[in-house]
Amino acid sequence: MIALYRRFARMVRTCGRVTVVPEKTRIAFQVRMSFAAVMLQKRWLDGHEVLARRLEDPRFRAIQTISPGNHVHQFRIETPEQLDDRVSEWLREAYAVGEQRHLRRVTGPNPSARGDSWPNLNLSYPPVCGTLCALSQEVEV
Repeated sequence: MIALYRRFARMVRTCGRVTVVPEKTRIAFQVRMSFAAVMLQKRWLDGHEVLARRLEDPRFRAIQTISPGNHVHQFRIETPEQLDDRVSEWLREAYAVGEQRHLRRVTGPNPSARGDSWPNLNLSYPPVCGTLCALSQEVEV
């Protein structure tokens, strides 16, 4: 399970700079917003990634539509072989959602209405757990 997490985290890192956010029960990966997260189980990883489209694939256990441009795809990884090129493609797409590249930019005189004027929120998350925090620090970039 830890080996699966480490491999998944390496795949996420190939997409670009990420912030790893250890939480009570999961490790989230975010750029501007969270785009993927995993929960370490005894023998597998449960996780999800946010895509801008609904992608039907038998590997997704469930898909929840949050808004027209945000679809949460739940998955389970049980073997290293499941972390393949298809998962890498999904992660790259999810990373773009994390950067919010899928949103149209609004132009106009009101700077607060523009998509490129979001405040830079440097939130710091206190460690809430031992193993998850230690694992998440392995992949900080």
